[in-house]
Amino acid sequence: MKFNKPLIAAAYLTAAIMIVMPLLEVVLSIAPFRLGVTAWRFGALGVVSQAYLTPLLGAVVVIYTAVLLGHSRTARIGGAVVLLLAVLLLLAVPFFALDTIQMRVSVRREALRAFDRSALIAALKLFAAGVAGVVLGIGAWKASRRSSGATRAHVIDGPLVRS
Repeated sequence: MKFNKPLIAAAYLTAAIMIVMPLLEVVLSIAPFRLGVTAWRFGALGVVSQAYLTPLLGAVVVIYTAVLLGHSRTARIGGAVVLLLAVLLLLAVPFFALDTIQMRVSVRREALRAFDRSALIAALKLFAAGVAGVVLGIGAWKASRRSSGATRAHVIDGPLVRS
């Protein structure tokens, strides 16, 4: 049985939209970049924590589709990019915590509880997305290596989606 090429194209296109659009929104909302300003760093990582899960899901779609179709190069590149971004996220978490501590002094006393809760949720999201990215990146690399001729022959015989 042959693959449904329009469905394959739709999977890759949908994944690309899921990845590019939220990242574009983040870049446009945090520009201009002011890495030396604590409030900017804190806000930028807060925005990233809100928006990163959709691109991560898009990466899952790309990698899963690539592995199913035997597109090992696409799976490896996707996994490497996700792994790199995940490591950057995990490295950013302690800096976000330090920026949170510095920003607390400028928060009104009655708003501290909400500030702390929001900062904790953002840090947990960053950390969880980083861990998920590491797992996805490593998994993509391993799955693409296992994508041998026998696996591809098995995959080629079946449709992308079964009912």
